[in-house]
Amino acid sequence: MGKFAAQFKSINLQALRKPRRGKWGNNDEETLCSWVADMDFGIAPAIKSAMEEMIRDEEFGYPFWDLDPVIVAFESRMERLYNWTPIPERTKVLSDLIQVLQIVLHHSTKPGDGIAIHVPAYNNFLVNIEEMNRRIVPLQMEFTEEGWKCDNTNLAARLKAERVTMIIVINPQNPTGRAFTHVELTELAEAAKELDIPVLSDEIHSDLLFDDHVHIPFASLSDDAARRTITTTSATKGFNIAGTRTAIMHVGPDALWNEISSLPIDYFGAPNTLGKVATAVAWSECEDWLGELNEQLAKNRAIIDEWVATFDGKVKYHAPEATYLAWLDLSRTKAGAAPEATEYLLENAKVRLATGSDYTKHTDIDTHSWVRLNFATNEENLREILKRVSAVL
Repeated sequence: MGKFAAQFKSINLQALRKPRRGKWGNNDEETLCSWVADMDFGIAPAIKSAMEEMIRDEEFGYPFWDLDPVIVAFESRMERLYNWTPIPERTKVLSDLIQVLQIVLHHSTKPGDGIAIHVPAYNNFLVNIEEMNRRIVPLQMEFTEEGWKCDNTNLAARLKAERVTMIIVINPQNPTGRAFTHVELTELAEAAKELDIPVLSDEIHSDLLFDDHVHIPFASLSDDAARRTITTTSATKGFNIAGTRTAIMHVGPDALWNEISSLPIDYFGAPNTLGKVATAVAWSECEDWLGELNEQLAKNRAIIDEWVATFDGKVKYHAPEATYLAWLDLSRTKAGAAPEATEYLLENAKVRLATGSDYTKHTDIDTHSWVRLNFATNEENLREILKRVSAVL
């Protein structure tokens, strides 16, 4: 039994149901929640200890560091895990990845531009592209017998025809759980180079990998990729600290860096001190906790695999290569006949999953019969969720 096994075995539903909790709060007592992408497990003891120390010592004044601890931890981690050395003095610490997306869209593209992104995609990216008056150009993920695939044939020509001025790569991919291979990423990098456009690479789920799958930072592919990639990531997914609101923006393109560096020093705001300390500790002191977390998530994924197999093909699914998210097609079930599969499950099974249509918003792709299930919970709760869903399909 691992050092942290007890933490992953049980969850505190009473605490999770507090009204201010985004995932479980404001749902009735009967409903089991498996939608928002945070975990039911709590946080690593080292993070908790560091935050408790700050509160005990009342460290709520203006902070000072010789070197930003988040940037130091980020750069050290990239070198240690991926043998990638980020460009020195090209990293900013911001509040979250959506802020990074908005900054990059505002300063690197203009209204009417095409923005290429794999679809289905994280819904808030699609919403922000649309709200900022850019055009979503879907790189459609296809469900094949071998897994989720995207056709990159003649990619540069296709993107040029759509007047694409930026590619967004979410890797690992949300919601399909793909961990893109070196070949797939290189094809995207070559298209970006041919068109001379930037790439925004969201790598927030990179800590959550299964089997022999690996994470490859997009900027590590080549010198050219490094100079056209904006990397954004955070400890919030892998270490369950989304509420601390801390993220990284590492800027490769000279033009973008020069432009944002000329802006007033407080233009982008800043994360709070607790968030920065939590992130620095997560990235520098919590690999043992993360390792056990991934072992538990692998067990949970196996439970999903076994459950899907009981439907004899009626539920379509590929086991995710990364993330704690299962992307499930229920079109051959009673839920698939409903206007939205998630609404059917909420009403009939008292289970709240993430709505499939949200991940294809503002596109012509129909995913009303799909649901995204977050399996980052203890085994008992996961089995009860699946039992309830089975009963109404």
